Amino acid sequence: MTGNNPFGRSALLQGLAEELDPSYAQKQLARERYEDLGAWMREHAATTAGRDVQVYPQGSGNLGTTNRDPYTGEFDLDLVIRVAYAKSELTQQQLNQMVNGWLGSYVWARQQAGHRLAPTKLEKGKRAWTLHYADGFHMDVLPVVPDLADELDASVGDPSWLTDKALIRWQATNPRGFAAWFRAISAAELRDRKVEAAKRAEVQVDQLPDDRVKTSLQLTVQLLKRHRDYLFRDDPDRLAPPSAVITALASQAYQTRKPTGGDLADVVEAVVADMPNHLHRTSTGNLWIPNPTCPMENYADRYDGRPDKEKALKDWLQRAWDDSSRVLSVHDAAHASEAIDNAFGPGLGSRIAKKLGLQTQRLRALGALGSTTAGRLTTDVSDAHRPHRFYGQPAS
Repeated sequence: MTGNNPFGRSALLQGLAEELDPSYAQKQLARERYEDLGAWMREHAATTAGRDVQVYPQGSGNLGTTNRDPYTGEFDLDLVIRVAYAKSELTQQQLNQMVNGWLGSYVWARQQAGHRLAPTKLEKGKRAWTLHYADGFHMDVLPVVPDLADELDASVGDPSWLTDKALIRWQATNPRGFAAWFRAISAAELRDRKVEAAKRAEVQVDQLPDDRVKTSLQLTVQLLKRHRDYLFRDDPDRLAPPSAVITALASQAYQTRKPTGGDLADVVEAVVADMPNHLHRTSTGNLWIPNPTCPMENYADRYDGRPDKEKALKDWLQRAWDDSSRVLSVHDAAHASEAIDNAFGPGLGSRIAKKLGLQTQRLRALGALGSTTAGRLTTDVSDAHRPHRFYGQPAS
């Protein structure tokens, strides 16, 4: 799709993604908090353990797909604490107790010092520990040990072992490997987008950090996670698809079906249509969504013995297709606003339409606004109307 239509399909989705993205100030504060925790762990925990201790982000924080709540602004960050023990040297319970002690000491020390980065409390979860902060932000911290015995594929990332919920069986994981793969499959698009952004800003490409220029894959994952959050806003049985499952399915569909050009609307359309094709099963019938850089890691392990969760996932995939189709099929601001409200949350559509309206006014004032042959607004007067087509349907 050529041109830059202020009320076009991609512009509306881009505007929604911008509403979901944490502000630069929020990201910087989150970075300060996890770097402070990491520095403290290297100084105190590593000395206590006599082993190397690392703290690094995983999941959305390492993929550039973090969402904030569009109404409250709250968001979270997932971290890994990697303690350089072999899994044969300690039990899962010992690892959890060790990390709990360190985190508790960190919270106490920062609170006693009145430190501006001090968490308000530490909370225990099934696999991770959660550090809460006064502004609603929280960090989920997952303890792991490295694969010192070379049992896992170490060709990319940092394969490690994490605890299971019952503290019995070690589980393979490789968040750094997945992040490297995720970014690699859209590297060409990122390069093109950075070149475009650099031209607009009149700076060198290498002066633009990756997290300020996003690919259509990153934006698509953000939109899908927000759709999940809104659809499962009342979820007492915890049926909502995990972000890791959504991200894995979306990225595999992107790699398989990515349209040329990286147009956001086209990518959303192709990815959502193809995601169900990447649901697989093990020989025992369990749902299987592997980490492409760690075949032993199954992002769908929470679905074992939970047919209700699997049904919720499949229902959500169908609903994501239905709702995205509605959003992508409208072109005027009023109907687009209504479709976005129904799919992503009340008031978001009008908020985005208002911003795009202000953008349109500025462009018109600058004399940079033309129209397509179909009468739609565009900043590229050479833009010609192209019929919209859903995935799998022939163009008319």
